[in-house]
Amino acid sequence: MDMKKNKLVRQLTADKKKLSMMVGLLCVGMLLWGRLLLKQVPRTALAVPKTAASAVVNPDPIDAGSATVKRVVVDVTIPADPGRDLFAWDPTRYPKVLDNQAVAEAGKLGPQRTDEVREADMQAQAKKSLTLQSTVLGARPWALINGKVLLVGQEIEGFKLIEVLARGVIVEKESLRVQLEM
Repeated sequence: MDMKKNKLVRQLTADKKKLSMMVGLLCVGMLLWGRLLLKQVPRTALAVPKTAASAVVNPDPIDAGSATVKRVVVDVTIPADPGRDLFAWDPTRYPKVLDNQAVAEAGKLGPQRTDEVREADMQAQAKKSLTLQSTVLGARPWALINGKVLLVGQEIEGFKLIEVLARGVIVEKESLRVQLEM
């Protein structure tokens, strides 16, 4: 056992620079640890607000060096269930600039503008109810929409497939054409 101890001492004292750095770091660590034990410094940070409406001043002061600081407790209630998915996009939180359907129903738009509104509504309906998953070009082009294979001329949810493109399709409903893309 003495041989191992002597070998360890020789290895540690072989490089004087390393030994002095290790002893210095050990002393600093011991001083910081001793300060925590002897002074009983709090292990958490305290924030002292300037004014707080619901703040309660704790009568037990904390000695922080030369100044005495009063600890302030602020009650914050966090609901267990926020009632909604915080990471989901909610379009109701963003106001629309112009509600085309309401304005068209009120009769404030001309006939040309009403057709544009109808076309926009048809596009929104198509994009909402139809999901283009794949297209195949060739002698008999077809598209995979909502899990169904459709050839040109077939219908799905009231929309008739008119043309199959490389990355999209053109569907038609009530003589209005809508282009869906992947």
